[in-house]
Amino acid sequence: MASSVPADLRVAIEGTSGGIGNAIGLLGTYPLTVIKTRLQSQRKKRHKRKPIPKNEKTGGNKDSVDEHDLRKDRDFKSADLDISEDEPEGVIYEGPLDCIRKVIANEGLGSMYTGVALKVCETYMWNSTFYAFFSFLKPHIKNHLDGPFSDIAHGMIAGIGTQLVLFPLVGINTALITKRQLRGGKNDKSPGSSGALQWVREYINVTRDIYREGGGISAFWKGISAGLMLTINPGILTLIRKHLTRMVSEYRGRGATAADDFWIGFASKLMASTITYPLVVARSQIVTSQDSMPHSGVGIHAILRGICMVFETIQRVINDYGGWQGLYAGVAPHLCQAALKEAIANTIRRRLSLILFAYYSHRYSKLSRAG
Repeated sequence: MASSVPADLRVAIEGTSGGIGNAIGLLGTYPLTVIKTRLQSQRKKRHKRKPIPKNEKTGGNKDSVDEHDLRKDRDFKSADLDISEDEPEGVIYEGPLDCIRKVIANEGLGSMYTGVALKVCETYMWNSTFYAFFSFLKPHIKNHLDGPFSDIAHGMIAGIGTQLVLFPLVGINTALITKRQLRGGKNDKSPGSSGALQWVREYINVTRDIYREGGGISAFWKGISAGLMLTINPGILTLIRKHLTRMVSEYRGRGATAADDFWIGFASKLMASTITYPLVVARSQIVTSQDSMPHSGVGIHAILRGICMVFETIQRVINDYGGWQGLYAGVAPHLCQAALKEAIANTIRRRLSLILFAYYSHRYSKLSRAG
Protein backbone atom coordinates (compact mmCIF):
# COMPACT_ATOMS: atom_id res chain seq x y z
CA MET A 1 0.00 0.00 0.00
CA ALA A 2 2.79 2.43 0.86
CA SER A 3 4.33 1.99 -2.61
CA SER A 4 1.30 3.62 -4.27
CA VAL A 5 1.63 6.73 -2.09
CA PRO A 6 3.98 9.55 -3.20
CA ALA A 7 7.30 9.66 -1.39
CA ASP A 8 6.72 13.03 0.24
CA LEU A 9 3.32 11.93 1.55
CA ARG A 10 4.85 8.68 2.83
CA VAL A 11 7.40 10.69 4.82
CA ALA A 12 4.62 12.87 6.24
CA ILE A 13 2.48 9.85 7.19
CA GLU A 14 5.28 7.99 8.94
CA GLY A 15 6.52 11.13 10.66
CA THR A 16 3.03 12.03 11.90
CA SER A 17 2.30 8.46 13.00
CA GLY A 18 5.59 8.25 14.88
CA GLY A 19 5.00 11.56 16.63
CA ILE A 20 1.42 10.74 17.64
CA GLY A 21 2.33 7.21 18.75
CA ASN A 22 5.13 8.38 21.03
CA ALA A 23 3.03 11.26 22.39
CA ILE A 24 0.33 8.77 23.38
CA GLY A 25 3.03 6.49 24.81
CA LEU A 26 4.23 9.39 26.95
CA LEU A 27 0.70 10.10 28.19
CA GLY A 28 0.29 6.45 29.13
CA THR A 29 3.51 6.31 31.16
CA TYR A 30 3.78 9.88 32.46
CA PRO A 31 2.31 9.07 35.91
CA LEU A 32 5.20 6.63 36.37
CA THR A 33 7.63 9.52 35.83
CA VAL A 34 5.82 11.63 38.44
CA ILE A 35 5.82 8.78 40.97
CA LYS A 36 9.47 7.96 40.33
CA THR A 37 10.44 11.60 40.81
CA ARG A 38 8.46 11.88 44.08
CA LEU A 39 10.11 8.77 45.51
CA GLN A 40 13.58 9.94 44.47
CA SER A 41 12.93 13.34 46.03
CA GLN A 42 11.83 11.71 49.28
CA ARG A 43 14.97 9.56 49.43
CA LYS A 44 17.16 12.63 48.93
CA LYS A 45 15.37 14.56 51.68
CA ARG A 46 15.67 11.63 54.10
CA HIS A 47 19.37 11.35 53.39
CA LYS A 48 19.91 15.09 53.98
CA ARG A 49 18.08 14.93 57.30
CA LYS A 50 19.83 11.77 58.49
CA PRO A 51 22.67 12.59 60.96
CA ILE A 52 26.07 11.09 60.23
CA PRO A 53 26.84 8.41 62.85
CA LYS A 54 29.89 8.85 65.00
CA ASN A 55 32.99 6.78 64.35
CA GLU A 56 32.43 4.52 67.35
CA LYS A 57 28.96 3.59 66.05
CA THR A 58 30.33 2.50 62.68
CA GLY A 59 33.44 0.78 63.81
CA GLY A 60 35.57 3.80 62.92
CA ASN A 61 34.72 3.62 59.21
CA LYS A 62 32.94 6.75 58.01
CA ASP A 63 33.00 5.60 54.42
CA SER A 64 30.65 2.73 55.22
CA VAL A 65 27.80 5.04 56.24
CA ASP A 66 24.81 4.86 53.88
CA GLU A 67 26.97 3.86 50.91
CA HIS A 68 24.07 1.92 49.43
CA ASP A 69 21.70 4.89 49.88
CA LEU A 70 24.21 7.18 48.20
CA ARG A 71 24.23 4.91 45.18
CA LYS A 72 20.47 4.73 45.06
CA ASP A 73 20.08 8.49 45.42
CA ARG A 74 22.01 9.23 42.23
CA ASP A 75 19.80 10.88 39.65
CA PHE A 76 21.10 10.47 36.11
CA LYS A 77 17.93 11.56 34.33
CA SER A 78 17.72 14.73 32.28
CA ALA A 79 14.21 14.39 30.91
CA ASP A 80 12.61 14.45 34.37
CA LEU A 81 14.27 17.64 35.57
CA ASP A 82 11.20 19.78 34.99
CA ILE A 83 8.74 17.61 36.90
CA SER A 84 7.49 18.81 40.25
CA GLU A 85 9.18 17.32 43.27
CA ASP A 86 7.50 19.56 45.83
CA GLU A 87 5.17 17.10 47.53
CA PRO A 88 3.27 18.29 50.62
CA GLU A 89 5.31 18.46 53.80
CA GLY A 90 4.87 15.54 56.16
CA VAL A 91 3.66 13.10 53.51
CA ILE A 92 5.66 9.87 53.56
CA TYR A 93 5.41 7.41 50.68
CA GLU A 94 5.90 3.75 51.57
CA GLY A 95 6.27 2.66 47.96
CA PRO A 96 5.00 3.25 44.41
CA LEU A 97 1.41 2.15 45.05
CA ASP A 98 1.21 4.12 48.30
CA CYS A 99 2.65 7.15 46.46
CA ILE A 100 -0.03 6.92 43.75
CA ARG A 101 -2.81 6.65 46.34
CA LYS A 102 -1.58 9.59 48.44
CA VAL A 103 -0.81 11.87 45.50
CA ILE A 104 -4.29 11.38 44.03
CA ALA A 105 -5.96 11.72 47.44
CA ASN A 106 -4.05 14.88 48.44
CA GLU A 107 -3.61 16.64 45.10
CA GLY A 108 -6.16 15.13 42.74
CA LEU A 109 -5.83 13.01 39.62
CA GLY A 110 -4.60 15.99 37.61
CA SER A 111 -1.40 16.09 39.65
CA MET A 112 -0.33 12.86 37.93
CA TYR A 113 -0.04 14.88 34.73
CA THR A 114 1.67 18.02 36.02
CA GLY A 115 3.69 19.60 33.22
CA VAL A 116 2.62 17.02 30.65
CA ALA A 117 1.57 19.51 27.94
CA LEU A 118 5.09 20.74 27.21
CA LYS A 119 6.48 17.21 27.38
CA VAL A 120 3.89 15.97 24.87
CA CYS A 121 4.82 18.76 22.45
CA GLU A 122 8.51 17.99 22.87
CA THR A 123 7.96 14.25 22.40
CA TYR A 124 5.87 14.78 19.28
CA MET A 125 8.47 17.13 17.80
CA TRP A 126 11.41 14.77 18.38
CA ASN A 127 9.69 11.60 17.24
CA SER A 128 7.89 13.03 14.22
CA THR A 129 11.25 14.41 13.07
CA PHE A 130 12.96 11.07 13.69
CA TYR A 131 10.39 9.01 11.79
CA ALA A 132 10.32 11.53 8.94
CA PHE A 133 14.08 11.08 8.60
CA PHE A 134 13.61 7.33 9.01
CA SER A 135 11.05 7.18 6.19
CA PHE A 136 13.08 9.43 3.89
CA LEU A 137 16.20 7.28 4.37
CA LYS A 138 14.47 3.93 3.85
CA PRO A 139 14.87 3.62 0.04
CA HIS A 140 18.42 4.99 0.16
CA ILE A 141 19.49 2.52 2.86
CA LYS A 142 17.99 -0.39 0.91
CA ASN A 143 19.90 0.61 -2.23
CA HIS A 144 23.31 0.98 -0.58
CA LEU A 145 23.40 -1.30 2.48
CA ASP A 146 22.33 -4.83 3.28
CA GLY A 147 22.19 -7.14 6.28
CA PRO A 148 21.91 -6.36 9.99
CA PHE A 149 24.28 -3.40 9.71
CA SER A 150 21.83 -1.65 7.39
CA ASP A 151 19.13 -1.72 10.11
CA ILE A 152 21.49 -0.28 12.72
CA ALA A 153 22.77 2.35 10.28
CA HIS A 154 19.20 3.24 9.32
CA GLY A 155 18.19 4.00 12.92
CA MET A 156 21.47 5.73 13.76
CA ILE A 157 21.49 8.05 10.74
CA ALA A 158 17.86 9.04 11.38
CA GLY A 159 18.79 9.68 15.02
CA ILE A 160 21.82 11.77 14.04
CA GLY A 161 19.69 13.90 11.72
CA THR A 162 17.16 14.43 14.49
CA GLN A 163 19.89 15.38 16.97
CA LEU A 164 21.46 17.90 14.60
CA VAL A 165 18.10 19.57 13.95
CA LEU A 166 16.65 19.61 17.46
CA PHE A 167 19.62 19.41 19.85
CA PRO A 168 19.63 23.20 20.47
CA LEU A 169 16.35 22.70 22.35
CA VAL A 170 18.19 20.47 24.85
CA GLY A 171 20.69 23.19 25.70
CA ILE A 172 18.01 25.88 25.97
CA ASN A 173 15.76 23.75 28.20
CA THR A 174 18.69 22.75 30.43
CA ALA A 175 19.73 26.40 30.78
CA LEU A 176 16.15 27.37 31.68
CA ILE A 177 15.94 24.68 34.35
CA THR A 178 19.36 25.62 35.79
CA LYS A 179 18.39 29.31 35.90
CA ARG A 180 15.17 28.55 37.80
CA GLN A 181 16.96 26.28 40.26
CA LEU A 182 19.66 28.88 40.96
CA ARG A 183 17.13 31.60 41.73
CA GLY A 184 15.09 29.20 43.89
CA GLY A 185 11.97 29.54 41.76
CA LYS A 186 9.54 26.89 40.68
CA ASN A 187 9.28 25.64 37.14
CA ASP A 188 6.54 27.09 34.96
CA LYS A 189 5.17 23.73 34.00
CA SER A 190 1.78 24.69 32.60
CA PRO A 191 1.89 28.42 31.94
CA GLY A 192 -1.52 29.99 31.53
CA SER A 193 -2.33 32.95 29.34
CA SER A 194 -1.04 35.37 32.02
CA GLY A 195 2.30 33.60 32.35
CA ALA A 196 2.80 32.58 28.73
CA LEU A 197 4.32 35.91 27.70
CA GLN A 198 6.77 35.81 30.61
CA TRP A 199 7.73 32.25 29.68
CA VAL A 200 8.37 33.27 26.06
CA ARG A 201 10.49 36.22 27.18
CA GLU A 202 12.53 34.00 29.46
CA TYR A 203 13.03 31.49 26.65
CA ILE A 204 14.22 34.26 24.30
CA ASN A 205 16.55 35.69 26.95
CA VAL A 206 18.14 32.31 27.65
CA THR A 207 18.57 31.70 23.92
CA ARG A 208 20.26 35.09 23.55
CA ASP A 209 22.53 34.39 26.54
CA ILE A 210 23.64 31.03 25.12
CA TYR A 211 24.47 32.69 21.79
CA ARG A 212 26.43 35.55 23.36
CA GLU A 213 28.23 33.66 26.13
CA GLY A 214 28.90 30.56 24.05
CA GLY A 215 30.66 32.38 21.26
CA GLY A 216 28.12 32.14 18.47
CA ILE A 217 25.75 29.71 16.83
CA SER A 218 27.88 26.64 17.59
CA ALA A 219 27.09 27.07 21.30
CA PHE A 220 23.65 25.54 20.69
CA TRP A 221 25.28 22.21 19.79
CA LYS A 222 27.58 22.22 22.81
CA GLY A 223 27.77 18.69 24.23
CA ILE A 224 26.08 17.06 21.23
CA SER A 225 28.63 14.23 21.22
CA ALA A 226 26.84 12.46 24.07
CA GLY A 227 23.56 12.74 22.19
CA LEU A 228 25.11 11.44 18.98
CA MET A 229 26.41 8.37 20.78
CA LEU A 230 22.90 7.64 22.03
CA THR A 231 21.76 7.22 18.42
CA ILE A 232 23.04 3.67 18.75
CA ASN A 233 19.83 3.05 20.73
CA PRO A 234 17.42 3.61 17.81
CA GLY A 235 19.88 1.71 15.63
CA ILE A 236 19.77 -1.38 17.86
CA LEU A 237 16.04 -0.87 18.40
CA THR A 238 15.44 -0.87 14.63
CA LEU A 239 17.46 -4.06 14.21
CA ILE A 240 15.68 -5.96 16.99
CA ARG A 241 12.20 -4.67 16.11
CA LYS A 242 12.57 -5.55 12.42
CA HIS A 243 13.90 -9.01 13.27
CA LEU A 244 11.10 -9.73 15.78
CA THR A 245 8.44 -8.45 13.36
CA ARG A 246 9.78 -10.74 10.64
CA MET A 247 9.82 -13.71 13.03
CA VAL A 248 6.23 -13.11 14.14
CA SER A 249 5.01 -12.67 10.55
CA GLU A 250 6.68 -15.90 9.43
CA TYR A 251 5.34 -17.80 12.42
CA ARG A 252 1.77 -16.59 11.98
CA GLY A 253 1.79 -16.58 8.19
CA ARG A 254 0.44 -13.02 8.12
CA GLY A 255 1.25 -9.53 9.32
CA ALA A 256 1.72 -8.68 12.98
CA THR A 257 -1.40 -7.85 14.99
CA ALA A 258 -1.75 -4.89 17.38
CA ALA A 259 -0.93 -7.20 20.30
CA ASP A 260 2.17 -8.39 18.45
CA ASP A 261 3.24 -4.77 17.84
CA PHE A 262 2.85 -4.05 21.55
CA TRP A 263 5.10 -6.89 22.70
CA ILE A 264 7.57 -6.38 19.86
CA GLY A 265 7.95 -2.75 20.92
CA PHE A 266 8.29 -3.73 24.57
CA ALA A 267 10.92 -6.42 24.00
CA SER A 268 12.97 -4.47 21.46
CA LYS A 269 13.16 -1.35 23.65
CA LEU A 270 13.96 -3.42 26.74
CA MET A 271 16.92 -5.05 25.03
CA ALA A 272 18.17 -1.90 23.28
CA SER A 273 17.97 0.24 26.43
CA THR A 274 19.72 -2.38 28.55
CA ILE A 275 22.66 -2.29 26.15
CA THR A 276 22.83 1.51 25.90
CA TYR A 277 22.00 2.45 29.52
CA PRO A 278 25.63 3.42 30.34
CA LEU A 279 25.42 5.99 27.55
CA VAL A 280 22.21 7.39 29.09
CA VAL A 281 24.06 7.77 32.39
CA ALA A 282 27.00 9.49 30.73
CA ARG A 283 24.80 11.82 28.68
CA SER A 284 22.83 12.95 31.72
CA GLN A 285 26.02 13.62 33.65
CA ILE A 286 27.52 15.64 30.80
CA VAL A 287 24.40 17.61 29.85
CA THR A 288 23.70 18.62 33.45
CA SER A 289 27.35 19.54 34.14
CA GLN A 290 27.71 22.65 32.01
CA ASP A 291 31.25 23.42 33.11
CA SER A 292 32.62 20.06 31.98
CA MET A 293 31.15 20.12 28.46
CA PRO A 294 33.34 20.67 25.44
CA HIS A 295 33.07 24.29 24.35
CA SER A 296 32.82 23.95 20.59
CA GLY A 297 29.74 22.52 19.00
CA VAL A 298 29.87 20.57 15.77
CA GLY A 299 33.53 20.41 14.75
CA ILE A 300 35.00 16.95 14.27
CA HIS A 301 37.60 17.53 17.00
CA ALA A 302 34.92 18.64 19.47
CA ILE A 303 32.83 15.56 18.64
CA LEU A 304 35.82 13.24 19.13
CA ARG A 305 36.64 14.94 22.46
CA GLY A 306 33.03 14.55 23.48
CA ILE A 307 33.05 10.84 22.63
CA CYS A 308 36.17 10.41 24.75
CA MET A 309 34.44 12.31 27.55
CA VAL A 310 31.48 9.91 27.37
CA PHE A 311 33.72 6.91 27.99
CA GLU A 312 35.64 8.78 30.68
CA THR A 313 32.34 9.61 32.40
CA ILE A 314 31.22 5.98 32.29
CA GLN A 315 34.57 4.88 33.75
CA ARG A 316 34.32 7.51 36.50
CA VAL A 317 30.83 6.37 37.47
CA ILE A 318 32.02 2.75 37.55
CA ASN A 319 34.93 3.70 39.82
CA ASP A 320 32.86 5.95 42.10
CA TYR A 321 29.87 3.67 42.57
CA GLY A 322 31.31 0.22 42.93
CA GLY A 323 31.67 -1.17 39.41
CA TRP A 324 29.12 -2.17 36.83
CA GLN A 325 26.55 -2.96 39.49
CA GLY A 326 26.70 0.67 40.62
CA LEU A 327 26.49 1.89 37.03
CA TYR A 328 23.28 -0.06 36.50
CA ALA A 329 21.79 0.90 39.89
CA GLY A 330 18.26 2.15 39.37
CA VAL A 331 18.05 0.74 35.84
CA ALA A 332 14.85 -1.28 36.43
CA PRO A 333 12.40 1.68 36.64
CA HIS A 334 14.08 3.31 33.65
CA LEU A 335 13.84 0.13 31.56
CA CYS A 336 10.24 -0.66 32.51
CA GLN A 337 9.02 2.85 31.75
CA ALA A 338 10.96 3.09 28.47
CA ALA A 339 9.81 -0.34 27.32
CA LEU A 340 6.16 0.31 28.18
CA LYS A 341 6.24 3.68 26.42
CA GLU A 342 7.76 2.12 23.30
CA ALA A 343 5.22 -0.72 23.38
CA ILE A 344 2.33 1.77 23.32
CA ALA A 345 4.09 3.98 20.77
CA ASN A 346 4.90 1.10 18.42
CA THR A 347 1.31 -0.14 18.51
CA ILE A 348 -0.23 3.27 17.81
CA ARG A 349 2.38 4.17 15.21
CA ARG A 350 1.95 0.94 13.24
CA ARG A 351 -1.86 0.93 13.38
CA LEU A 352 -2.17 4.61 12.49
CA SER A 353 0.28 4.38 9.60
CA LEU A 354 -1.58 1.35 8.19
CA ILE A 355 -4.87 3.25 8.35
CA LEU A 356 -3.42 6.36 6.70
CA PHE A 357 -1.62 4.38 4.00
CA ALA A 358 -4.81 2.42 3.23
CA TYR A 359 -6.84 5.63 3.02
CA TYR A 360 -4.46 7.49 0.74
CA SER A 361 -3.72 4.41 -1.40
CA HIS A 362 -7.45 4.03 -2.02
CA ARG A 363 -7.77 7.73 -2.74
CA TYR A 364 -4.88 7.79 -5.22
CA SER A 365 -6.10 4.61 -6.95
CA LYS A 366 -9.51 6.24 -7.49
CA LEU A 367 -7.85 9.36 -8.88
CA SER A 368 -5.71 7.30 -11.24
CA ARG A 369 -8.74 5.36 -12.51
CA ALA A 370 -10.68 8.59 -12.96
CA GLY A 371 -7.77 10.10 -14.88
